[in-house]
Amino acid sequence: MKAGPAGQHLMRPLRLLFIDPNADWRARFENIQAWLAFDQPVSIAFTTDALRLLRLGNNAKRSASAAAFASLQPLGLAHAFAPKPTDHDPALDNLVLPMIYLSAKGWRQWLRAGSLVAA
Repeated sequence: MKAGPAGQHLMRPLRLLFIDPNADWRARFENIQAWLAFDQPVSIAFTTDALRLLRLGNNAKRSASAAAFASLQPLGLAHAFAPKPTDHDPALDNLVLPMIYLSAKGWRQWLRAGSLVAA
């Protein structure tokens, strides 16, 4: 394995795709947390439905998942990916992670860019 700047290893990121907001997200979240704690690259994405995991609850009260995912930013997760919505959804304005919304072509490229773990 090649070493990069400051001794960091040049690795492909752990790539996780969150699909079902009703599925058990906690185990995958803990994987992300551990990788970030050891300075390993992570790339996560959410389907449009799964973005609910990142949404603040009523009256700015955080759901358990939103609070958990918000804790990833101090560990070094800069952003997450999602397909660009076709219409503006005001609920997507209150997500706890910065999002990069990808065009249909960009979304397909992200999905095919390497090994992927779906949750």
